[in-house]
Amino acid sequence: MAFPDIQATKPRWDWREWVVVLAVFALTSMAGALWQKPVSFNLGRGWDGTAYYEVAAAFAAGRLPHTGAPFCYRLGTPFLAAVVSPGDLMRGFRAVNLAANVLLVPLLLWWLRDCGLRWPARALAAVLFITMWHGPIRFAVFYPVHVDPWAVVFLLAGLLLIGGQPRPVTGTRLALLCFISGVGVIFREIVLAAPLAALLADNPLALDRGALWGVRLVRPPRLAAALPLVCGLAGIALTHALATGNGGYSFVRTVGSWIYSKSLAMYVLGWFIAFGPVLALVLYRARDVASFLGRHQALLAYLVAFAVLGWIGGTDTERILYWSMPVVYVLVGLAVQDWGTLRGSVPLVVLLGLAQGLAQRLLWLIPDFPTDLPHRLPIHTPPGSQVPYFDLYSVHGDKLVEVIALAQYMALTGVIVVWLRWRDLKRQG
Repeated sequence: MAFPDIQATKPRWDWREWVVVLAVFALTSMAGALWQKPVSFNLGRGWDGTAYYEVAAAFAAGRLPHTGAPFCYRLGTPFLAAVVSPGDLMRGFRAVNLAANVLLVPLLLWWLRDCGLRWPARALAAVLFITMWHGPIRFAVFYPVHVDPWAVVFLLAGLLLIGGQPRPVTGTRLALLCFISGVGVIFREIVLAAPLAALLADNPLALDRGALWGVRLVRPPRLAAALPLVCGLAGIALTHALATGNGGYSFVRTVGSWIYSKSLAMYVLGWFIAFGPVLALVLYRARDVASFLGRHQALLAYLVAFAVLGWIGGTDTERILYWSMPVVYVLVGLAVQDWGTLRGSVPLVVLLGLAQGLAQRLLWLIPDFPTDLPHRLPIHTPPGSQVPYFDLYSVHGDKLVEVIALAQYMALTGVIVVWLRWRDLKRQG
């Protein structure tokens, strides 16, 4: 059965989803507070966090920031950390990112409901989000000097204003989206993905095999639809006026470097590390996914933006791709919620659940860095909490570990797709 269009009437809330999701959030947060050790590197500030800490220190001292680009332009979280705790900036970052994480869970549930997912599918997607090792909830404990959680808050808020149902953004929603875009990019420039998606909110494209890219513009976007994007660009201009970058950073040079150096294998592995083997369900329903995204082009634009950025945006492929989470989890939820994909396949559900749990590192902590630990052969991910940190990634780690992990993901995906296809053919007689 094809994925249904998003309707104006939304599914009802159910108290059971809140019990499940809030319980998982509380347990995950408590486990992180009790057992997850923050990264040791650079006095607990990590890599990019060193620059974010310097930005916060400048604000705490009453100065404008002057540090490494592009990190110096992501002013929002460091500013809040300096306001909340100017005498202990690490504490400020932890408090600010915890506040963002508390907002993220209801925002995600609201978004999933807005896109027509019923409560079991919403709860499943929210649990996947909360427990993913590199997602904001768990990662902020490991890497507190971090700016991603608030950026994702603004992305979700922007998507909610656009709405899942194809329609132009007008009136109060347009004004709020302008505000979200202008303020959100001060936290991180990726928030521009929301106003970019808004340009396609009323489905202005149509398939056309004779066109250069296979699509043609049916009608140009309304002039007002560009206002949130203008506000976002104005917000970025403001950050560049307030902060001074050093280090010779060039966005064009970075893009060119990664287009040339990031392999397809790294990129594909990045997708699987980002979301785990549940991507196999999306791949199995590829035709339905393509049709659904064609009918909801704002979601398509948002997904494509981060798919491209995941290739050209830097080393942390999986973390960048995970910013597409609001759309990917909608697709996963739609693939699951009619139960047509998994009905009658209990062994497959068990296999997929176990594999997803391994990929999410449910039973293991995020390992510290630096350490001098031996490499371990992965079971989708290196097993255990005492493993080399970089081996968890698609670009940084040991190449043998990466190759084996990719082979495992591809093999499992093949098994799932063939199993589901065989089952469907058997049902058809």
